[in-house]
Amino acid sequence: ELMMTDRLLLTPIIGTNQPPVLVAPATASGDAGTEIVVVVSGADPDGNIPVLSAIDLPTGASFEDSLNGSGYFIWTTGVPDIGDYSVIFIASDGDLEGRDTTVVSVTDPVSCCDLAGDFDNSGEVDITDLTSMVDFMFNGGASAVCGDEADVDGSCSIDITDLTYRVNYMFAGGPAPICGCAR
Repeated sequence: ELMMTDRLLLTPIIGTNQPPVLVAPATASGDAGTEIVVVVSGADPDGNIPVLSAIDLPTGASFEDSLNGSGYFIWTTGVPDIGDYSVIFIASDGDLEGRDTTVVSVTDPVSCCDLAGDFDNSGEVDITDLTSMVDFMFNGGASAVCGDEADVDGSCSIDITDLTYRVNYMFAGGPAPICGCAR
């Protein structure tokens, strides 16, 4: 029996704040020199649109929250970026957060190089490769069938140093040609 001096305190339990959920792919990849895009989405069980962000971004990468529960990681990669990077995406309601990680892999593009130094793609490294390269560089002759086979010093470009490298190899016992960019 309740008496007037007794008080009954009722606290309504409407619900407790739930952490947002973030969904991101486990992996994403692309060749060096390409743009890698990762789309993530977040939802809040409480009905709010979470704020999305990312941490541990590789140098040059960016993340944009679209303010509608989705976001975009964008990265234009280069050869120095070859490797794996763990990017953490976060969905926050201001108090709680949900996280997910994507491993972003920048891969070495497949090279066309079968035989380093074979400028004319004849299947041999010989004097015709040297003359073909001189013709290309100084007389507007045909370019190499495979640029990586012509970049014999690994500088990531075909220039006079490749010609010097090739002459040194052929006539002075210098180091053997390598295929394209030394990565």
